Amino acid sequence: MSCEITKKSLIIDTFSFHSFVNSGFFYCWSLADQYDITLLVEQGNESSAALAALKEAGKVVRIEVMPAWSRRWALFRWLGTRLPRLVEELRPSLVLMNNWHYFHQKILSRVVRKICPQTPIAICLSVHQPVTDFAVTDQHLVGARKSAWQKRWPWLPKILTDLAHDSWGRWVGIRDFTLLPLVLAGGPARQSHCPWRGKLLNKDVGDLYDAIVCYAAIERESYAMEAPNLEAIHLIQHPMNEQAIAALFETKGKGSRIAVLPSSCLDYDNGVSLEQQVDTLLELWGEALEIVQQQSNFPEIWWKLHPSFVDDPVMTTLTERLSERLPGFQSMTGKMTAEAMILESSVVVGDVSSVLLWAMRLGQRKVMSLDIFGMPVGDEMSSYPGIIVVDSLESLRCVGSDFYSGKVEDAPEKSHYPTALELFSSLRIPNTKMQS
Repeated sequence: MSCEITKKSLIIDTFSFHSFVNSGFFYCWSLADQYDITLLVEQGNESSAALAALKEAGKVVRIEVMPAWSRRWALFRWLGTRLPRLVEELRPSLVLMNNWHYFHQKILSRVVRKICPQTPIAICLSVHQPVTDFAVTDQHLVGARKSAWQKRWPWLPKILTDLAHDSWGRWVGIRDFTLLPLVLAGGPARQSHCPWRGKLLNKDVGDLYDAIVCYAAIERESYAMEAPNLEAIHLIQHPMNEQAIAALFETKGKGSRIAVLPSSCLDYDNGVSLEQQVDTLLELWGEALEIVQQQSNFPEIWWKLHPSFVDDPVMTTLTERLSERLPGFQSMTGKMTAEAMILESSVVVGDVSSVLLWAMRLGQRKVMSLDIFGMPVGDEMSSYPGIIVVDSLESLRCVGSDFYSGKVEDAPEKSHYPTALELFSSLRIPNTKMQS
């Protein structure tokens, strides 16, 4: 007589979706045997290749589509009406989120605490060190938006477009964390991070999570800047595995090409003109890629801009100039994902970016981080085995052709840290919890 095992319910919030592809996708793959997984997906991502692969493999049992962020009223109505019914129906044993700073994640946490107060909430889908997110990435994204606003109204002085940008950002914070949640989603939420200002506003997280997971000691140390309780930060093995990668990507295999993924190289605060910034980056990127191309003897260069910079005038102009300068250069922006590029390349070059960590965990690629742009924490990737950090063009010349022709390392061996399943199985809710 057979006895069917009843699985526990697990809710995973997939925001932001690129982070989900980097980590959450693999959590689904590794936890599906123990949990019935429900994904909360922003409208527009429900037909993605990642979700199709998970559904085909039977790794998720349900996909709940949230209204797109651009439809704020509809999204808050969903959070205030549909989300509580969903949590009541599923009674999840575990909830996984990307972070705790966005309004919908704060509301999700509040709903779970109210309906299922003994359910652990874990922050586990992040793919970057917080120090980079706040000290570098946020500032670059603020600069990118301000640049776009100047481009939109070129007849206005910069001081006015910057003022308009900052004023709009403050209004967005009031709207998303106070006004709309008060009217539609059970009450206001405290804003802890403002992407429009590029600042961490406070570390008072209240009762928003029970655990944060990360994958390297340096990441745990970095979380100290935003997580007041270091005992809640746990080191685990990253759940990436070959079977999941094979299910997600159909590629022609690793080719003789260089995947280049610029992310944080642009300095918006240096006070020089657009043309001067282009010239500076053209000299650095152009010479660096000429060196890599010559020493590796790989003819093709695939270049892809970070999604936040696809409309940035400096980076789009830089792309055009590099195309004119470098033989075999192809812009893949908008044509394929960074992960697919990595799979079809033998060398991966970037500055500071989560996709370099993805390439490192994949193995069998030479992975290089260029710390030649004068960025704060530009040497962050030196904390990870399998990534070479180069701090000058002269150092890059000294790398030599032996580096590219030498033995390609396998994916790093699994650490002695517990697996995700081992950690989540041990999570317990303290008897006394702070109020949300």
